Amino acid sequence: MSLRSALSGIDGLRFLTPSEREEQIVSTGFEAKSVEASNVEGSEFRILDVPLIEESAFTHFLDGAQRSWQILYHRLSPVYVAHTSAAVLERVDGELQPPTDSTYRGGLEAFVPDDPALGDALRPHVPVVPVPIKDTHPGGLDEVVRKAISDRRDDLERDLAQRFGCLQPQPPQTRPSRENGGGGRLLIDGGLGNALRHQGEQPFVIGVVKSHRKQYFRSAKRTDAILGMKPGQRSTVFERPADAEQGESVCSFYLRLRESDSSGPLFGLVRVEMPSDEAYLAEADVIAGWILHERAPLSLPDPRFDKLLYPIRLVEQHLKARQPSTAAILGLIG
Repeated sequence: MSLRSALSGIDGLRFLTPSEREEQIVSTGFEAKSVEASNVEGSEFRILDVPLIEESAFTHFLDGAQRSWQILYHRLSPVYVAHTSAAVLERVDGELQPPTDSTYRGGLEAFVPDDPALGDALRPHVPVVPVPIKDTHPGGLDEVVRKAISDRRDDLERDLAQRFGCLQPQPPQTRPSRENGGGGRLLIDGGLGNALRHQGEQPFVIGVVKSHRKQYFRSAKRTDAILGMKPGQRSTVFERPADAEQGESVCSFYLRLRESDSSGPLFGLVRVEMPSDEAYLAEADVIAGWILHERAPLSLPDPRFDKLLYPIRLVEQHLKARQPSTAAILGLIG
C-alpha cells in the first residue's frame, strides 16, 4: 500500500512531488566568530615542513551520508523521508573492502514533527523518527526537521567511531597497527570531539576537517601564516577548545594538501584533529605525512577534490550506492 492510500483518512495532508536536496554544502569561508587557540607544541606559533612519508599507516576510514526528500505537509508541518548512513571501510592490500554488518549503519526513515497520529499511520510502512518542535514558529519547522536528519547521520557516525577498536591504545607508529598487535588506525572525515569515548580504552583515531566555519586565531599575523602555507606544510599544534557543537577539546593543526594560483586562499587547506594525548602530539609530523600520502589519486570529478582524500571519497561512493533513488521514493508515496 502506498503512503497516499495509507494516510487517506488523515485531514490536512498535502502530498508533494519530492525533489532532491543537496545535503552536504561545504562552507568555504571563516565565520565572523573566532577564538584565540593556545599552542600545545612549543611556545611559538610556527609553520613547519612535514617530512616525506613513503606510506600511510591508516587502515580504516569512516564517513557518513544523507539524502532526503520532502514528501508532504501536515498543515504547516513538513514531513521528510531521509536515508542516513555511516560506514567504516577497511583497507586490505591497498584496496578498501565493503563494510560488514557491524561496520555499517543506515536506512530510510520518516522524520515527523510532533504528531503521534501521523507517526502511527506511517510506522507500518517506514520507520518513524519523531521530531520535537516545542514552540517553534511555523516558518522555522523546515530547519528543525532538516537538523534532525543531520543529527541522525551524526549519531550513526559517532556510534561507529566509538565502537572502533577494542585493544589498549598505542602511540602512533610508522607501520600499520595490525602489524604491531594493535586494533587498526581510523581516519574520520570531519571533527573528532564527539567521536571520542568518555570511558574505557580509546582506539587510534584521527579527524580531517574540510570546512572552516570557525577561525582559531584572531591575529592577522597567524592567520596570514596559515593562509600562506605551501603544500606539505603544517602549523604547530594548538588546542581546539571544547564546545557544545564539536564536543570535548582536542589537539589540532592546519595542513595544506594542495595549492592553486587561480583559487581562493582556503584551497587545499584542512584542519587535522587528534586526541589530547602526548603520544599523538609527539608524532604530529608522522600523522601529517600519512594524510599527505592519502592525497593520491585525486578525488576528481568531485568539486571538493582539493580537500577530499581519495579513501574518504570511496566511502562516500559506497554509501551513496545504498541510497534509494527518487523514483523509489515516488513509488513509496504512490
